[in-house]
Amino acid sequence: MATDDIDVRLSQIEVQLERLRTLYEQHFAGVLKRIPMREHELLRSALRSILPHELKSTAMRFKHQTIKTRHIQMSNLWDKTLREIEGGTYKRDLFLLRAKTAESEPPTAQSPPPEKRPSGITNQLEMLYKKYSEIAAAQKQKIPEKAAFLKTIQAQIETQKEKNPKAKIELKLQKDETGKFQVKVSGQ
Repeated sequence: MATDDIDVRLSQIEVQLERLRTLYEQHFAGVLKRIPMREHELLRSALRSILPHELKSTAMRFKHQTIKTRHIQMSNLWDKTLREIEGGTYKRDLFLLRAKTAESEPPTAQSPPPEKRPSGITNQLEMLYKKYSEIAAAQKQKIPEKAAFLKTIQAQIETQKEKNPKAKIELKLQKDETGKFQVKVSGQ
């Protein structure tokens, strides 16, 4: 292959890597529902298609090695993030869950009185039930009734509040030893 062709291919691979990074970020943000595995495999095969003996100049070898290194680092980060999401410990998800808890709407003339307004914790529990149901369905686990699920979690929250009234309550979805997802209520 000509030197110019390889340089052009390296530039294209660099653009592919940046596009793949964007796709993974969109997936982690919840914009894309599927993991961009096909695009990732296309990038891997493009990297493998350039053989070391084709790289004639030091600059091209350096560029090729830099792209490979970035790809490996990003792949490791993506794999780690996917494991965290699966385990329910992904920081961005936990941050959003905490933000929903802390969210409270200010009373206005049109809004119902505070005792009739849904609280931030109610919204959080609704979202938690929805996410739990999706995961349970995907893993073919039994999905509990919504009312029973919410009542159980609220009882656990009250127990935590009694133990430490000033603690910040945290809800997490975690895998147990058998591989099933459970809701963990903790106070910090």
